[in-house]
Amino acid sequence: MSTRLRTARLRIPVESGAIQDRSRGTTWLCRLIQIALALYLIPALLVVLVVGGIGMVVLAIARLLTTILGKSAGQEQSPIGPAPPSSKT
Repeated sequence: MSTRLRTARLRIPVESGAIQDRSRGTTWLCRLIQIALALYLIPALLVVLVVGGIGMVVLAIARLLTTILGKSAGQEQSPIGPAPPSSKT
């Protein structure tokens, strides 16, 4: 069973140019708002991406340094997870 929605278009005759002028003004205003938002948000997005990238580089360098310093100090690298129980006999 299929159902169809009935749609009706209501056409209002335009006798004066006031409605057309208002729609042009509204369109221009909407475009101006979009441009203002783009000019405001694009630099903010770039700042967020740059700060995130710098943070990831700092974390990668810190991890690399801890790996190098851990091996040079002669410490044995333990596997991830709990250490196996030591058997003392």
